[in-house]
Amino acid sequence: MSGSSISGSAVDLDDLPEFSDQAAMAYERHQKSLVPCSHCERQFRPDRLPIHQRACINRPKTREYIVPEEGEKKKEKKEEEKKKEEEKVKEEKERKGEEEDEEEEEEKKEA
Repeated sequence: MSGSSISGSAVDLDDLPEFSDQAAMAYERHQKSLVPCSHCERQFRPDRLPIHQRACINRPKTREYIVPEEGEKKKEKKEEEKKKEEEKVKEEKERKGEEEDEEEEEEKKEA
């Protein structure tokens, strides 16, 4: 037995020229049926392409990625704005308190 065993029987693949022709035709059909990814140009079966495209590394990013340094800067800015706002509120309360004190003093003078 010089050939390979297929389905339990001894067959010499060289004796089956149609087998290689059939395999070549099947391979060509398979290659023609493949569809390229629009992001990376790799070839996939049509039913597998959508799955690949969701995970393709070369796909365009749909959300903004925040660099950690930028995120910290934004956080610091928000904290500064919050402090400024708190200071304004505090100043307004102090002004109102001073105005009320002045009104009380005027009432005492009139009385």
